[in-house]
Amino acid sequence: MSNKIIFSPESSIGNVSAETDDEFLFKCFVDHPALASIRDMGNAKMFLLGSTGVGKTAFLRMIEKNENAKFLELQELSMSYLSNSDTIQFLRKIDVDISFFLQALWRHVICIELGSGLIASK
Repeated sequence: MSNKIIFSPESSIGNVSAETDDEFLFKCFVDHPALASIRDMGNAKMFLLGSTGVGKTAFLRMIEKNENAKFLELQELSMSYLSNSDTIQFLRKIDVDISFFLQALWRHVICIELGSGLIASK
């Protein structure tokens, strides 16, 4: 016998995007072995790959909700103002290697973001 999916008239499913529909996600999430793999920090499986709509964001949202985890949205951290900087463009034009500077900058940004999240959660 299969389980039938029943939607009542009061059901409200879907926001602009599935990843913002927390109420539905947290009520209806179905556990999957991949979730245990990505939760295990000692596991060598460090990439979460899949097609659009398979639930990658759902896994991450469940981890964020149930564990002491913080995810950084890299798009929000994008520093277009830096890439548009006259100084950076000048240094690139004269072939100065700024890779170490950029690595240090990203480390700094990540530390600041993680630190501000820890302070905000206390």
